[in-house]
Amino acid sequence: MLFHYINTKKDLFLFLFDYCNQFLKEEYFDLINFKERDILEKFRQTYLLKVDVIRKYPRIFEFIRVAVLTESDEVKKELEDRKKRGQSSGYDLMFEGVDESKFRDGLNVEKCKKLIFWAILGYSNCQLEKIQNLEIIELDFEKIRIEFDSYLDELRKSFYK
Repeated sequence: MLFHYINTKKDLFLFLFDYCNQFLKEEYFDLINFKERDILEKFRQTYLLKVDVIRKYPRIFEFIRVAVLTESDEVKKELEDRKKRGQSSGYDLMFEGVDESKFRDGLNVEKCKKLIFWAILGYSNCQLEKIQNLEIIELDFEKIRIEFDSYLDELRKSFYK
């Protein structure tokens, strides 16, 4: 019956990936307080929500990690397209309604927002590289939170009044 609904292993894999992303949207993305006007606080909040979801549902993140690290070029292309669509809408939502008065005078706020986004994306990618050979349940989330907060503090010093 499975192959009556799903034609190939690739289709099954992508279906599971989409299902996991939809589940995470409901458990994570839909809980983000997009009314928060401080962009660094909004990123902190999203990070803490993500940590909470990872703790509750570690196997979903294990699957997504496997999906992202897949060797199949065909699947990688599909996943990249899905990732790009998700990031562009997430970027817009994260920066909507940001309190720009917090930024230091003389800065190009739009460029600062992009730099903040790239810094946090880079931090996230660095964390993913560090943990790719670990089980999620082995992670010290408190240590990662403290480190993330220290980077946010540096961003505040760099960009805020």
